[in-house]
Amino acid sequence: MQLRLAGRELYGTAQVLVDDPAQVADALTIFLARFPSARRALGVSADASPDAIKHAAEHQIVVRIATDDHPADPPDTEHV
Repeated sequence: MQLRLAGRELYGTAQVLVDDPAQVADALTIFLARFPSARRALGVSADASPDAIKHAAEHQIVVRIATDDHPADPPDTEHV
């Protein structure tokens, strides 16, 4: 796939996470840790429990993109 990010053309592979609820919840946990302002749009409070994040993840589709110059590692949710 091709992606334009910050004016740069990047190439890589996209993976849609939709069939594995635990994997979607893990990805959402990482995303919210990095972008806490997104919590409001997703209906997740700052002190949300893991169960609340799992519930919010039921309504999300996550696309993980690994660019050719920066391969994606599996999420490490123990260190979020």
